[in-house]
Amino acid sequence: MIDVVDEKIEKKNEFITPEQFEELFGISIDKQTRLRFSVNYTEKRKAKIPPLPYIRIGKRILYRLESVKEWLIEQERR
Repeated sequence: MIDVVDEKIEKKNEFITPEQFEELFGISIDKQTRLRFSVNYTEKRKAKIPPLPYIRIGKRILYRLESVKEWLIEQERR
């Protein structure tokens, strides 16, 4: 999946919006919100998922693509 994203986005330090995140990774905006605040999410689900890295500028949420890819790789179960 990461390779497909790399093909779609050429710049490595590019920022993406929640809508672009949903299009690229198939994770809904509601789910992204829960993952950004995984302290609340993990208490309810008993999961140990680190928070999804993001940047807030005013009311706008952005994700740095490289940080998101690293986060996804960390979530891979072995």
